[in-house]
Amino acid sequence: MPPITLSNNGGSTPGVQRLFLSTPSNDVKYTIRIGGEDGSVFETGTVSNDSPVEVTISDQPTGGNTAWSNAIVNPNEVEIPITKGFYVEADSEIYVSLRFIASGESQAGAIVSKGVSALGTRFRAGMLQNQSSSHLGFISVMATENNSTINFDLFEGVQTTGGQNDHSITLDKNQSYIIANQNSNNSLIGTLVTSDKPIVVNTGAYGSFDSSTGGQDYGVDQIVESSLVGSEYIFIKGIASNNIETVLIIADQDNTRVNVNGDFYDEITNAGDFLILKGNSFNADGNLYVSTDNADDKLFAYQGTGKNYTSPWEGANQGMYFVPPLNCATKGNVDNIPSINQIENTVFDDQATVSFITKDGATILINGNNVEDFGSTARSVTGKPDYVTYKVENLTGDITVEGDDELYVAYVNSNGAATTAGFYSGFTIPPTVELDAQLKTLGSCLNKDGTSNIELQASNFSQFDEIKWMKKESGSLVETGEVDEFFTPTEEGVYVLKGILSCNNKEYLSPEIVVSICPDDSDNDGIIDNLDLDLDNDGILNSIESNGDVIFDLTNLNSSVVLPNSITNNGINLPITMNGDILSFNSGATNNSISGETNGNFQTKVPSYCYWH
Repeated sequence: MPPITLSNNGGSTPGVQRLFLSTPSNDVKYTIRIGGEDGSVFETGTVSNDSPVEVTISDQPTGGNTAWSNAIVNPNEVEIPITKGFYVEADSEIYVSLRFIASGESQAGAIVSKGVSALGTRFRAGMLQNQSSSHLGFISVMATENNSTINFDLFEGVQTTGGQNDHSITLDKNQSYIIANQNSNNSLIGTLVTSDKPIVVNTGAYGSFDSSTGGQDYGVDQIVESSLVGSEYIFIKGIASNNIETVLIIADQDNTRVNVNGDFYDEITNAGDFLILKGNSFNADGNLYVSTDNADDKLFAYQGTGKNYTSPWEGANQGMYFVPPLNCATKGNVDNIPSINQIENTVFDDQATVSFITKDGATILINGNNVEDFGSTARSVTGKPDYVTYKVENLTGDITVEGDDELYVAYVNSNGAATTAGFYSGFTIPPTVELDAQLKTLGSCLNKDGTSNIELQASNFSQFDEIKWMKKESGSLVETGEVDEFFTPTEEGVYVLKGILSCNNKEYLSPEIVVSICPDDSDNDGIIDNLDLDLDNDGILNSIESNGDVIFDLTNLNSSVVLPNSITNNGINLPITMNGDILSFNSGATNNSISGETNGNFQTKVPSYCYWH
């Protein structure tokens, strides 16, 4: 979660800030760390399905103060490497979202973390527009590896608040960097962000898509890279005016032909250019279908939505989220969205709407009840008749959504002049592999006797029709014959888990898992011999057992050398007897000889080509 920045404008500065954690599982341990290579721990705890966690980053400031924090930084901290933001680790799947309210309580925002899907190397930024000099758009990045070079490619003539156009920055692991703009109407929309190593990107603004009225709000989100965006999207209209209900689509390829509701609409000539579609583009059921002629021409899609506020500040209620593309792999439940209508003690009950996109005929359950039980009916999508949408109003508390087909879930809520919005599903990622080793300190390896001390477990694979465990041989992947969740390798090598989707005939590969022969561990204590300080695991260090602090009497070389039994290590007597024999023989005129002294010194004379033992 890279830090974001917002306007330093009176009551629009940040106030209450909360991280919300939820999970479909039970007793999931989590750790929240502050950005920066050291990663100091902010909080640890346990989250369960029936007990989501609300983590306090900042309370509402008093006396006109501002709650700048590790999550939201002052605009004077842009364009310098900073060690803020958060990264959250857990031992099972969790949902993480940041929700916040302005110090004056007239704006609010939310960011839904995309987890592993957020990692990438190529992004296009989108945000609310700058309609006044107090508005501010931003792009925030966080590196995940040391010496990461990040490049910002802005439109010609557009400058950051620090006076830069195109530029690059090098960051170390978990460092962040923010750029911002205030003096361009389209702010940093369409900016290309690339990197040589995986990064995470948040983008958004304190601004408005409505140029005809006053008012503004926060619109921010975390986005995904170009490989996970698509060429088909469905948008659901909110309850605001046509000037506020806005779809922003950004081309990532030149000469991208765009269709709206099944008909040709326009061609985007240059990558990074964009189209803004207003509320009058939605059909009578409040749906909008956008596609490209060529499926390889990808779009980054953002939606602004909300509700009308009182005149002349109609633009005060706006939120913005990053929209996932249609993808047959987007299946699975959302379990759960915590406290959907609340941030701290503030209840967002002017509007608490959850919207759904799914296939026609699919079943959707909300907290176990059919979506139609909430008074919602299927709404048609012009140009894409095999999809339908639903909207449910005034939901409260923790929300679990289940579906038996493709499922896309978004929410928007409002309180007074403040609105938040977020998307909770929609991005397909490769399967992952969990390692369970009996002796984890030895790594992922096979015992020398041929037995395996590891078990590989597939995770994040429920959306795939089939999985296969593969082994890399001569640069190619060969099937092992194993297709179940658990796999115990019996040969050293490089293994990969392959997820297969029949609906689009695509294959997704996990990162490689290297399995080797375990190094020697003679006492089987999990520490390899060349690092083990106690090779026989008797509680006495090797350095004590072999310190050699004993004097041998070598004056009589033809008898056994008996050590005293009073040698003591750690209170334990260690009697030792050392036997030795001398082999004497002649070789020519010179005899070999050996002589010794009581202090252990000895001298030998050996003629050429002779040996002794």
